[in-house]
Amino acid sequence: MTVHSLAEWRPIRISCASEIVTPWGVSISSIQRIFSMKPCPVSSYLAVCILSAGVISRPSLPEAQPLGQDIRSPYSEDATGSQCVQKQSFDVASVRLADTNDRQIPFIGPWESSRFSAKSATLELLLEIAFDIDHDAIEGAPKWIETQRYDVEAKTECDKTVGYEEVKPLLQALLTERLHLETHIAKKDVSGYALTLPHGSNKLRPSTTTDAHGQLMPGRIQCAGCSVEMFARMLSRVVGRPVVDVSGIQGKFDFDVAFEAEEVQDTGMPSIFTALNEQVGMKLQQRKVPQSVLVIDRVERTPTEN
Repeated sequence: MTVHSLAEWRPIRISCASEIVTPWGVSISSIQRIFSMKPCPVSSYLAVCILSAGVISRPSLPEAQPLGQDIRSPYSEDATGSQCVQKQSFDVASVRLADTNDRQIPFIGPWESSRFSAKSATLELLLEIAFDIDHDAIEGAPKWIETQRYDVEAKTECDKTVGYEEVKPLLQALLTERLHLETHIAKKDVSGYALTLPHGSNKLRPSTTTDAHGQLMPGRIQCAGCSVEMFARMLSRVVGRPVVDVSGIQGKFDFDVAFEAEEVQDTGMPSIFTALNEQVGMKLQQRKVPQSVLVIDRVERTPTEN
């Protein structure tokens, strides 16, 4: 799966829709923020959403690991059979300020490669990738992280192939080295929703799909082969607050929920809250939910020399 604007991601895909969600939670609205654009009207969804991929599923923000810790990849030999231990940093890397006159859409990738490239990416976007978080879970950062864009080119030790999970610590180390990034993780309770399944109301449809994929559209959520946790993450995009799955339901399901979108009023469709209950038997209960946030203690705008 490849998207040459927000490049290929992990197993979950999102097709053309009002939101394209990548592994770190970045969406079309995030890209619009980068370019100081207003949210696109309903009539322009198809024009905006030609980027046909992304990922919904991602784990909760993990506890930060000391960047000096020796984390090794599963491989130990290069293509010639020579011993080669993958370091916790890129072998060769370049981080430069992007051309401020170049308004291209950010490009991230490729994945499952020995190279990592980020074109016209804001620091906010790079942090979302490196720490696997949503933009609203970043605190203490200067405002310019939303607008200052960077070009990053990097290569792994011994040209070893790495995927998204392996890239995260490498990118963290690179940002620490070149932008003197210092961070810590904080826990806090925020207003959100708990996704529950009341006794006797289960309308979930078990899935036979092996390749989980989904899409968010104005007034509709579709997710095939998805866990309830994945579905909860999609719901958070709709309600604008964190949604935590407390149903205890395991397995993969096919979700298809239609509701009245905020962008389109007076359609006669039910609200997302009513639609959930009627169509899949689930409920959203408002409550305080735990959230991990990435606190920026220090970061410099201009990278050190490559």
